[in-house]
Amino acid sequence: MSNEDYKQQQRSQGRFITAIDLAERLLPDLKMNELLMWAPDLFAFTSYILSLTGAYQVVVSPPRDKRWFPKNSEIKLWLGIDNDYQQMRKNLTFWLENAKTEWGVKIDTENEIESLILRVVETLEFKPKTGDGKEGQEQLRTLLENDDRDIWIEFVQKVGDNWNAMLAKITEHDFSLINDGELTGDNPLFSETIYTGKRKSFEDTKKRNEELLKILLKYTPGVLIACWAYFYNEVNNPHFYQPDKVKFMRTSDLLCNQDGLQQNEDLKNRLWYITQALITMHAIADIACTGWGIKEKDKDGKTNKAKELAEKLLFRKGSLSTINPERGRVMPKRHNPGLGITLRSISSNLGFHRSSVEVVWRRASENNLVKKLRDAKDNEHSTISILLLPFPLSIKTKDFKAVERGALPMSGNYGFFAYEPLYNSNENIEDILKVIEKANEELAGNEREDSSCVDILVFPESSLGEEEVGILESKLANLTNSSSPSIYIAGVREGSVNSSKSKANFSRNVVYCKYFDKKTKYGNFDSESSETPKYKQYKHHRWQLNNSQIRQYGLSRVLYPEKLWWESAKVSKRRVSFLNVGDKITVSHLICEDLARQDPISDLIRHVGPSLVVTILMDGPQLRDRWSSRYATVLSDDPGSSVITLTSFGLVKRWTTPYKEMSRVVALWSEGGNTMPRELELAQGAKGILLTLSVELRNEKTADGRQERYGTNSLKLVDVIQIYPDKDKPA
Repeated sequence: MSNEDYKQQQRSQGRFITAIDLAERLLPDLKMNELLMWAPDLFAFTSYILSLTGAYQVVVSPPRDKRWFPKNSEIKLWLGIDNDYQQMRKNLTFWLENAKTEWGVKIDTENEIESLILRVVETLEFKPKTGDGKEGQEQLRTLLENDDRDIWIEFVQKVGDNWNAMLAKITEHDFSLINDGELTGDNPLFSETIYTGKRKSFEDTKKRNEELLKILLKYTPGVLIACWAYFYNEVNNPHFYQPDKVKFMRTSDLLCNQDGLQQNEDLKNRLWYITQALITMHAIADIACTGWGIKEKDKDGKTNKAKELAEKLLFRKGSLSTINPERGRVMPKRHNPGLGITLRSISSNLGFHRSSVEVVWRRASENNLVKKLRDAKDNEHSTISILLLPFPLSIKTKDFKAVERGALPMSGNYGFFAYEPLYNSNENIEDILKVIEKANEELAGNEREDSSCVDILVFPESSLGEEEVGILESKLANLTNSSSPSIYIAGVREGSVNSSKSKANFSRNVVYCKYFDKKTKYGNFDSESSETPKYKQYKHHRWQLNNSQIRQYGLSRVLYPEKLWWESAKVSKRRVSFLNVGDKITVSHLICEDLARQDPISDLIRHVGPSLVVTILMDGPQLRDRWSSRYATVLSDDPGSSVITLTSFGLVKRWTTPYKEMSRVVALWSEGGNTMPRELELAQGAKGILLTLSVELRNEKTADGRQERYGTNSLKLVDVIQIYPDKDKPA
């Protein structure tokens, strides 16, 4: 039986999973070496292996008698650095010969390998003083043999920076060859053709393959190629465990601190070195993408072509990687978890996630808030203002009703309800505008502020109808640029949608997140020709009203308490949206149950670690001992995001229980650190709550020991001010 036949037999029986299998899952019909051409793709591959095996745990719990960081002698071993570089030559030769065979191209192997070895030395800045490079190679060997000094952090930082600099010179033509599998059309990056999942065809496949190998050798550091060659050789070895038996390496064994692997010292050491190489490539890819999707410009102000191309992918399909997002997404990252150990603990700039959830990434670049954050001095904390508008201030029993939803598969114990309030939209908007005006007046006396406008408006779930949103936007757009809120986040009730399959008529429960732009105001300028504009995010889970809640909200006259009532809202394709405000903070938003029913989005949010998570609700008071507080503090603890929950005062007033007094707490603030969540009460006569948040920069560390380069902004609550538009008319 051939090696390939044996491997296929084992795979068909599900007996083991190899690294080659995982590469094929991410890049079907492509070559494993194509992962080495684009940093987010390599990050996706290493993340995939590390997440499935749990091998990231070794950075805090290595095998017996081992330690993290890798010893310099260990780095030397898997780079193949010995007295005459024969091991590195052997590794590179095996890898390059296989790459040539896979792509069906010809190349001078010997010359390329000698060039790569010299680049290994140059990348680490141990440049030869003589023409033959021997003195520089000797310096590198001497450094790596000195185990008294840990150079791993410096090592991955230099290689990552080098890869970033090399990718910065990539051409659009070269990138179009790398990014061949996501879109149809003449150009896979800039074409407006709708995504189909089909690979782009090439008239001359051989010519493309020749160019791909040249691209890999041109834009990838020699050190990284040497590390990859070692890893590639090991995972492709059909006799990994025994020389006389065909058996490839099980990826699960990369978690080499398992008790069963400690008995075989040689196997444990070998797996330990492979795991080190894998985590090292993971860190290099992470560093190579520093600031991608987050920072508008590099620190030196130079143009980075790779960063520009990656962000086009990100804003187009929600991933920095060229890999089909249905197979895995690579996203920018803000916060690192400070507790526990997960895959997220060992990266600072990127996060990897696999799920059916669509990701939308946008950036606000031209408004007052962006300017204020951009102009803030490095030695001072800048501030932002958020106006909480807990409308509607009154909700009546008749605003709820039982509704028929066709021949749905529901038993007699279930029903659907709708929330359809009746009130004067124009009067409601005028009331809201008065609160905004008063809040702007409150800010006008602050000399630290560049403008007298609220930065962010937040409305609760289902607080506005579609028509009201249009009226509100037109009113806000008519304000001067200096007094227009930069962002608004609002829960909107959209009209019902007919479904011919289920013969059901469902409404839409959606959150709008729009940002002000000087040219287009709050227009639909960031939407493409897709079914759902990018500023919309539909609710993921329906609200269920049971006996207890029906009585708590006083709805038993319209909803029979002995039934379970489901919100009559359509559950659309799930989406999580992220909005970069300049390059300082990232905002995400959720609707009510989406905070509590954490599948499938909570893990995705943690991989990004946004600065602020805004959760809009239709719920009772936001007390510290209720469900919303429990779930908000989970995100504050890990990854360290600040979280604000907001409900309507109208529903708070309807909430009663024999165990507590009636409350006016409409919002809850939770932030990272050891601070307790803070309840935000709406005072008598107030119709809005104005928050001032400080933006504080801090440097976070990864579990593998690295310190992030740019630092991460955290939001801290500073001031809470009640807004009274009509003091003689208490709420």
